[in-house]
Amino acid sequence: MGNVIKNASEHSPAGSIINIQAGANPICKWIAVQDKGIGLEKSQIKKLFNRFEASSNLKGHGIGLPLALTIMRSQAGDIIVEGGGKGVGATFTLKFYKD
Repeated sequence: MGNVIKNASEHSPAGSIINIQAGANPICKWIAVQDKGIGLEKSQIKKLFNRFEASSNLKGHGIGLPLALTIMRSQAGDIIVEGGGKGVGATFTLKFYKD
């Protein structure tokens, strides 16, 4: 969760608001983090969880999101990404599936 919020803050304009919502449905509990960045293309989303490939940040190394996904999957969860668009940003939804 920390890595997803950190990425949202790094990819949002200074002073913008990062929206965090949570909820549940019959299948899972979820937490969604939406930034206000430029969004992501489908081709970028496919690479986000590949180690060392997706970092566009000079300080990043491309291991944070792959590690977050590994942790989520080890707990029977998943991370779903919606690309958004300029001014809307990307949304990362962490899903915790029910037994």
